[in-house]
Amino acid sequence: MVLVEADGVAVLIDAGISTREALRRMERVGLSPEPIQAVLLTHEHSDHCKGVDVLARRLKVPVYMSEGTAEGYIETYHRVNHRALDIRPFKTGKAFRVGPFLIEPFPTPHDSRDSCGYILWYRDIKMGVVTDLGHMPMLVRRRMHGARLLVLESNHDEKMLLQGPYPLWLKQRIMSRHGHLSNRMVAEYIREQLDGWCEYLFLAHISKENNTPERALASTMEALDARRNRDTRVVLTSQEAPTPVIQLE
Repeated sequence: MVLVEADGVAVLIDAGISTREALRRMERVGLSPEPIQAVLLTHEHSDHCKGVDVLARRLKVPVYMSEGTAEGYIETYHRVNHRALDIRPFKTGKAFRVGPFLIEPFPTPHDSRDSCGYILWYRDIKMGVVTDLGHMPMLVRRRMHGARLLVLESNHDEKMLLQGPYPLWLKQRIMSRHGHLSNRMVAEYIREQLDGWCEYLFLAHISKENNTPERALASTMEALDARRNRDTRVVLTSQEAPTPVIQLE
């Protein structure tokens, strides 16, 4: 769950936790749900969308998602009970506006119907949210270029995953080109292409079973050192608690 706010308007990206927990986490870091005017979904997997129905109806806001995600979401979650959720499908690659934000969705390689990442523009400030992808094609890298704030998944440590308790089919899914990014893949991207515009890099979607925050951070910092990048600040995220609020000027 990522919340971005400017000019008294906020958008929320993904809602994979309960409404009660979402509101509690906002309160813990001094945020109010009142400015939220839309929820954006990246894809229809439950850890990203299972809380959106209650939350969006409680806040009386629309939910934006790609056309493929909308099909999957409706089939899975609205098959029995079609409640009054304001779903607004979009074509991935076509920009739209919510309040002061220009939002540019772009496709990501993941084992869902039509997953996407998001670039959000506020005036000349560019922000990116990119999670749940098995590799980083050139399209994704180009879309992230120039982002001052980037939320990027660093899901697993490959050695931990291979030696861990997951069944083989699940390990193969995670490591596939439509699975999740490893610490190594993130480090390779940083060494090869992370540009000097990036002031904050949030490491997200860190697996509790197949990774540790320490491993993800060490891998990222080593890559930043190799690129001689002393300016990008790395922020670890957690599945259990909110991260500090970051303000961009």
